[in-house]
Amino acid sequence: MANIDIHNSFRELRNGKKIPIRRKEPDLKKRKKVEQEAQISDEVEEINEDSDNLNEEPEEKDDSENDDEESDNNDYNKGYYADVTDELNKMKNDLSFEKSSDVQDIHLRKLDTKPSSGNCAKYTIWISILIAIVGILAVCLNNGLMANRDRDNQSDKLVLWKKAFTNLLDKYGDALPEISQKVINKSVQSVLKRQVPSEKFNNCEPAVILLIGSKHNMQAVKCIFLELSRSVAKIFGEKQSPVLNAEKMTRIDLDNQFHDILGHQSLHSIALDGIERLKGDDALSLHPFTDHDKAPYLDVIIILTAYSNSRFTNSSLQIQQIDSIANNILELSWGQILPSEQVAGLLSRITPSVAIVSDTNESQNWHCE
Repeated sequence: MANIDIHNSFRELRNGKKIPIRRKEPDLKKRKKVEQEAQISDEVEEINEDSDNLNEEPEEKDDSENDDEESDNNDYNKGYYADVTDELNKMKNDLSFEKSSDVQDIHLRKLDTKPSSGNCAKYTIWISILIAIVGILAVCLNNGLMANRDRDNQSDKLVLWKKAFTNLLDKYGDALPEISQKVINKSVQSVLKRQVPSEKFNNCEPAVILLIGSKHNMQAVKCIFLELSRSVAKIFGEKQSPVLNAEKMTRIDLDNQFHDILGHQSLHSIALDGIERLKGDDALSLHPFTDHDKAPYLDVIIILTAYSNSRFTNSSLQIQQIDSIANNILELSWGQILPSEQVAGLLSRITPSVAIVSDTNESQNWHCE
């Protein structure tokens, strides 16, 4: 096919026609351009070979006219081949230029589509800001939901306590003076009104309620003590509020029981009956659990009882008088063993909320489980 095209080109040149240069469109495939370029290179080489053959000296002839004619033909053919070669080289150069132009166009298109580093930085900044805004909104929404849930939970506990305390007063209110009722109610609510765990706040402490009564009215004291412990457990959704007998407890036993009930079991209340029967050294085990600043368990209610040989028939006692009675009962029990400084420090921690149980004719006949 290549020889036929060349001869056709020669024929057209002899007839005075110019060979049209066919340029491929820029959108032709790269492979076709490469093949056409290789074909033109082959044609150029063939023409160069023919030109070399023409340059060789022809055989001598006797006829001088033939020599002149042949010389003219050779000159014409050389010019002809030179023209064809120029045209083909021009076609080759045009194809090379088109090829390089296409490559440059492709490269420019890639550069145009490639985002600049400045744009990437802007996009990164905006995406980071958007993520931060979404994160902040999510945290705020979550905090709002948690706050609403805490408020609902707090409200539910207060409603439960109100019902439980009303029920307690209906049963044993005659033995509880009004001041004692306020002390108990305020102490329990101080824990129930905390919306979040107390570890996140300062100046929070466990609620410590001390019920004092006469040994002659011990049954009434125990009834109120047990009813109060059950009501507190019910508020927190717990089955029981463990009741411990102080007379049978040592310092190590008390320490282990408090840690197990309030720590391991994560219960919110514990009840200890008859703390005046604890020996002085054993009573010191109450110090860390009732401490105002360093108590290990804060959102708990500790219910204690202490008994006196005296009767309490005056229902109009004031808070200072009730606190004084409690201090006298416990100092009498622990002051013989412990230094007065230790006794005073211990009393300041276990007597912040003292409620007295009065002796009444009705209370002496109470029976409770």
